[in-house]
Amino acid sequence: MKKCVYLLILFLAGTMVSCFDGGSKSVNGENIEDINSTIPFAVTDTTTKFIMDTLESNSPCLDIEISLPFAQGESSLSGNINSGIIYAAFGLDSMSPQAAISTLLNTAGNEYLANRHDYINEKSADNSPAWFNYQLIIKGEQKRGYKECINYSINNYTYEGGAHGLETCILLNFDHKSGKEIKLQDFFVENYEEQLSNLLLETLGRQIGATTIDEINEYGYFNIAELYPTENFLLAPDSIIFVYNCYEIAPYSMGRTRIALGYDQIENIIKK
Repeated sequence: MKKCVYLLILFLAGTMVSCFDGGSKSVNGENIEDINSTIPFAVTDTTTKFIMDTLESNSPCLDIEISLPFAQGESSLSGNINSGIIYAAFGLDSMSPQAAISTLLNTAGNEYLANRHDYINEKSADNSPAWFNYQLIIKGEQKRGYKECINYSINNYTYEGGAHGLETCILLNFDHKSGKEIKLQDFFVENYEEQLSNLLLETLGRQIGATTIDEINEYGYFNIAELYPTENFLLAPDSIIFVYNCYEIAPYSMGRTRIALGYDQIENIIKK
């Protein structure tokens, strides 16, 4: 029986800095709107592959791809923004972007290799061990949002065997002066929940052509009696956008649910 050999075959880390100094800039081939001349961002691209067995040309592997813009500089503004990004993307605290990415790579790679010992026994009976091929892709993007806040979105795709992978969208909003993350309680007045929940439910009903809660549930949603305001929201220039990922309020087959409310709809519950 062959010994399973670990190999990290490719590590590519590069940064591309685009200082937003008025006008549109191009990062990774796409135009990104000017955010603020005092907040330069750099995109860190990392590609890593963990191979299960170096002696097999078709050996299973874990592919990791990371592309995230991070705020540059040593200010508390940059520090707060990057801390929020790192926690949302990796679940880590008190680390630099470089340290957080290294920690993620080490943890994910070691877990993949340690949990695939059964491959040694399986590969002789299975000539196409494709279901051992895992993927982790994390990509981010930032734009200008409502009243100069910074909108930040993270798309996280994971595949660990099975019929399909899972894609999750994480939305963040940062104050452009302090860099602190804006939560619902920071944006809305006290006791906003009931009115906001009702608006979300009404808007969802209109989107799918339902007029009652029973009709919404029959459409495929998970027995919704009221729709909680998720912290996964974006303060876009013209509307606040709530995104519910797969399995939160609906099955995988229905995909994400996106609900946008114009600011005129919620003006009486927004903090002035």
